[in-house]
Amino acid sequence: YLGWRSFFSPAALAELFSRDGSIDPFAEHVAHLEQAPRSVTDPYFYLDLKTYLPEDLLMLADKMTMANSLELRVPYCDHRLVEYMARVSPERRLPGFRLKAILKDLMAQTLPGEILNHPKRGFSLPLATWFKGPLRDLPLELLSEAQVRRRGYFSPGTVRQLVERHLTGVRSYFDQIFALIVFELWHQAYLDGWATRQSALLREVD
Repeated sequence: YLGWRSFFSPAALAELFSRDGSIDPFAEHVAHLEQAPRSVTDPYFYLDLKTYLPEDLLMLADKMTMANSLELRVPYCDHRLVEYMARVSPERRLPGFRLKAILKDLMAQTLPGEILNHPKRGFSLPLATWFKGPLRDLPLELLSEAQVRRRGYFSPGTVRQLVERHLTGVRSYFDQIFALIVFELWHQAYLDGWATRQSALLREVD
């Protein structure tokens, strides 16, 4: 489950980090699994409530709607419904790993079949194509071997191999490349900026 929730498998993470064993990106997730209340029939349901839902899906939906002056409502997050579903067994909620099974069963007499059985579609972007085309310079610049080495978090050779394999079409690594680019941009915007401000303050004190 933890590997599925990440762009990098545990084996890939071991190759990615430059300091073996010094970082455990899943420590918080494992802690949530261990702390899941006994009333919750599925600890992974509890883990999603603590991490994936508020830190990803709801956060992104809130930011995108607020950026466009829309008021978003999430009725399926009503606490009474969530508490009830937490007591439903995973076999009943996901029979045969069929998504939204209970909801579809409830709406079977109301909605037409083409809606109930329509394939799930996310809100993905054509990043795989963009990184080979109009955004090709982005990974080459932000994830250059010199830049990765300067940061010191990741193995320069591993990152270089990911970028090269994607750009040459050996295999698609756009998710992994996107994650690394976002980390680098976040580092520049917050940590680098903080260090610059701290240096300026120290110079003023001197």
